[in-house]
Amino acid sequence: MKKEKVGIVTFHMAENFGSALQAFALEHFLIEIGCQPEIINCIYKADMEKYRLFRTNIYSRRLRALVADVLYFSRNLKRKKSFADFRKRYLTVSDDMYDMGRDEMSRLNQKYDVFICGSDQIWNLNCTNEFVSEFFLSFAHNEKRKIAYAPSMPSSVPSMYHADIKKAIERLDFVSVREENTIQYLNGEIGIEKEIVHVVDPTLLLESDTYIRTFGLMKHDSKYIFVYILEDESPLIRQIVDLALETSEETGLQIRYVYSRIIKRFKSGEYMLGIGPTEFLDMIYNASYVITNSFHASVFSIHFEVPFCVFKRKGSQSRMTGLLENLGLQNNLYSEGDYGWMGSKADSFTKEKAGRMARESKEYLWNSLGKRQTL
Repeated sequence: MKKEKVGIVTFHMAENFGSALQAFALEHFLIEIGCQPEIINCIYKADMEKYRLFRTNIYSRRLRALVADVLYFSRNLKRKKSFADFRKRYLTVSDDMYDMGRDEMSRLNQKYDVFICGSDQIWNLNCTNEFVSEFFLSFAHNEKRKIAYAPSMPSSVPSMYHADIKKAIERLDFVSVREENTIQYLNGEIGIEKEIVHVVDPTLLLESDTYIRTFGLMKHDSKYIFVYILEDESPLIRQIVDLALETSEETGLQIRYVYSRIIKRFKSGEYMLGIGPTEFLDMIYNASYVITNSFHASVFSIHFEVPFCVFKRKGSQSRMTGLLENLGLQNNLYSEGDYGWMGSKADSFTKEKAGRMARESKEYLWNSLGKRQTL
């Protein structure tokens, strides 16, 4: 039987661990169920500005950015190479590149049988700063099957975009989102008259052993606390650093961390900026504890059964709390003065719950792709 060619539109070029790994996970799952997926090499250049080695577009208003780009050039260059190597080895990306908003993408209809948009923040207008129709598959012809799998959207978007969003989403054949509260917002506030399903992030579609086997993860003897911090408000960063130092003092373990800049208070810590997605997984797999404000660092701490503490971020608070509540891991959400997280990690019971959640999402993909069997 001929395999359906599936074109995926997502944030595959972002030098962000979660973005890279969700792209890998969705593609890998589609291969598992008998599809022939390919990530369409379409780039929204405005969103890629922050990954430039020299962010000349912001120097006039942020002189410190120039200083940072010079100071961290070698590490940022290493990061860029690490992510490029990951994409080359683990992602199937189209040879042709498309500049969203400029290049004509309708010719893609001649190449693919099905289109999927998602996952990640592709519907988050706080990331794109405007409505980008290609992330809603505007270029796909009416007769093509058009599927949204787990895109994220902020809790509200400017009303000036409501009509565009409504029209674009109602044109899709199957719609799912990553946050449950997005369903109510789209159906209620924006007025979309279409069934919208809640599904898990693609990184939860795969078994833990798949990551261990695919990326050759192996246990080693070193003991440490892995701290992964995404950019956030200063008070929250201070809280994360405080907890990491307290945990290090309590356990005697070294801190290894990834952040956009060196944290001076981590005097004996090992700064890891420059590692790629594979090394990121290895850092979590071998950590004694993980402290983070990242959704995906939490997901992989669950996959690898590592105790972790996660801090709420404005951009991912709902999906973070929802996931932990569904899995019975509320103790892993940061609460001042509470160290119960140090003894809380995923187990076989947790994995069973996660498996049930993933099965429903897998069935959604099966059905939306027109497959007859279910998982």
